[in-house]
Amino acid sequence: MDIIRKETDYAFRCLVRLAGVEADSVESAKHIAAEESLPEPLLRKILQRLVKSGIVESVKGRSGGVRLARDPHEITLLAVLESVQGAVTLNQCVRPHGCCQNKHNCRLHRCLVQAQVGIDSVLSETTLQNFLD
Repeated sequence: MDIIRKETDYAFRCLVRLAGVEADSVESAKHIAAEESLPEPLLRKILQRLVKSGIVESVKGRSGGVRLARDPHEITLLAVLESVQGAVTLNQCVRPHGCCQNKHNCRLHRCLVQAQVGIDSVLSETTLQNFLD
């Protein structure tokens, strides 16, 4: 199973595109889908989640569309990932309220925690701005 699902990959691609246009520019979902070779109906659902989480804002009207709601350096990959697919954990034992009864005796627990910390660190330190520099 992929840790990052295709919907999240599509969200990343869409947001990097929006981050690269002029500030306050608006792009339609149809245009983004065509330019990034994404299925438009799925992209629209993804954009709804990103609007709900405050990463993207929707602009109504004839020349409406979407744009980033915040500066690219404020939008982390972790925030995008969690908005689209929810929190990602390697195993139940590394969840904040993990329910594994064996984690104190498990030989793998420490390794899994280190891997989870590494994933969380990279995703929380990487912003959309990193892809523009």
